[in-house]
Amino acid sequence: MQKKKLFSKFFFIAVSVITFALIFTDSSINRDGIAYLQQAKMINEGFSINEIFIHYPWPFYSLIIFAISYIFPLSYVLSAKLINFVLFNLSIYFFTKITNEINKNENPNLFIFSILIIICSIPIYDTYLTMILRDHGAWAFYLGGLYYFILYSKYNHTRFTLFFQVCFFIGFLFRPDLIILLLFGPLIYFLYSKKTITLRIFLSNYFVIILSVLMFIILIVFFDGNITSRINEIWNRPYIILKTFFTPLNISSDDYFISDYISKYPYLIKFTLLSSIAISKLISVIGFLNIILLIYFFKNYKTLIENKYLTIIISFSILSFLISYSNLYVNNIITARYFVISLWGVLILCSLSLLKISQSKQKINFIIYLLIFLYLVTSLIDKKTESFEQKISSIIIEKNINKFNYFSNNERINFYINGDVDHRLLMDKNTNFLAYDYLIIDNKGLMLMDKNEIEIIEHKIESDFLLLDTFINKKNKVRIYKKDVE
Repeated sequence: MQKKKLFSKFFFIAVSVITFALIFTDSSINRDGIAYLQQAKMINEGFSINEIFIHYPWPFYSLIIFAISYIFPLSYVLSAKLINFVLFNLSIYFFTKITNEINKNENPNLFIFSILIIICSIPIYDTYLTMILRDHGAWAFYLGGLYYFILYSKYNHTRFTLFFQVCFFIGFLFRPDLIILLLFGPLIYFLYSKKTITLRIFLSNYFVIILSVLMFIILIVFFDGNITSRINEIWNRPYIILKTFFTPLNISSDDYFISDYISKYPYLIKFTLLSSIAISKLISVIGFLNIILLIYFFKNYKTLIENKYLTIIISFSILSFLISYSNLYVNNIITARYFVISLWGVLILCSLSLLKISQSKQKINFIIYLLIFLYLVTSLIDKKTESFEQKISSIIIEKNINKFNYFSNNERINFYINGDVDHRLLMDKNTNFLAYDYLIIDNKGLMLMDKNEIEIIEHKIESDFLLLDTFINKKNKVRIYKKDVE
């Protein structure tokens, strides 16, 4: 038993080292990451609160990046990577604590299987691990809140209710959607515990949310502009979702019967379509292997977990799914990343399945350990291919264009060329292009403008610049121009 515990600690350290290497050797950057780093730079340079909120409406993550870069002699990029490394390890810590707490049979192997499930999860470990995302904080403190909620349900100590509320509140500071967990988390406890809800129990379960409301009232009274508008947006979100739900989709059909269905059942069509999109995204995030393990879990759950813990895991997974799903009704945009928070609950149950499977035959243990080793080795060997913007940036550097005065409306290209973030470069019809020797024009940057403004910009560029090169992929086109000196 002692040897297995030592092996578990060694395994955790090995995974942490590999995670560190993956995060800090990845030179790519995501679009959201650029915005966070720019905002951290704005905080450092003393921009006003309103300007900071206009740049990105929820600056908590950027504030932490700024704080780390201020305390330690690190760039904003390295600060963000360090934060993500710490938060990801915190997610692993809380995840393994949850699986050990809810497992009926104590087994040190469960620790290893829990981490294995995480690193074999493509959305978490392969796709989002190295990205600069505030979601890392949301995931870590969602799992922290879930862990302390389970302890509260088990031991009924007041300090645990405070801990789970504080964790969910910190998660809310990373992603405001998580306020739903603060509001409905205690209701889950009230429903399954079937205890008489006294005023003391109610206040203790809603202490942090009551304190938060008072704090936000103070902000609304003493501040104006973008701070209060963002807070109001959070409180108004249920109204926005309800209003959007009863707004039919702007779709039509030349087919008589289809057109008739659209006019007769607009809300049903919208609900069915958006729900199908959300469920397909969730299934793609969970993955085939985890679906098999999930089916196996529900066939054997009575020997793996107590009903009350299963109720808690499922309830919070449904809540987190609804949080992600609501984004479709707020802005009609949703990505697979939004459903990773729901994936954590699935992975908790899958890790118990993996433990059960490993106990059936000794040979399976050896196969699992071998797979772990091979996966970790390939994680180090496997290098991501250069992105579209990285390839263009490499060519720009090779041609020494970066040594001249150039303008680019693609922020990621600017980052890859300079190795740092600049303030957002806005391009409009009044931009003085003649002040630059080279132009790097990203078509996506033009898409948000109206047709007349695009025509004016294109005319100015083509009148004074010569087209040097064009780069095209499935989603975008980037053109490089040189000033016509003749």
